[in-house]
Amino acid sequence: MKRQKIEVQNAENSLKDNGELLVINIKNKWNALNEAYKQIEISQNSIGQSKENLRLHTDYYNAGTCTMSDLLEAQTMFQQSKDRFVENVTQYEIRKTEYLQSIGR
Repeated sequence: MKRQKIEVQNAENSLKDNGELLVINIKNKWNALNEAYKQIEISQNSIGQSKENLRLHTDYYNAGTCTMSDLLEAQTMFQQSKDRFVENVTQYEIRKTEYLQSIGR
């Protein structure tokens, strides 16, 4: 009888522990999803800034006040910011899928 009570108690403890681990896992997935979303916002701001920088360097180059290498560097930065945006959107979609799986959708 005592052995059965101990086994029942162990099963209840195991169930409780697994439930807590599940909640922690879901919270971690949610935090990762929110972080990925914030990275998208940051990369969108970066695109805007690098686009403006490229516009200015194009104007400066056309006016003869900056070098071709400065213009090419501005173009490179603009392309890199767009690439980072694509990577961040991809990471967001991955995190979203992981979160939805963790909540059973």
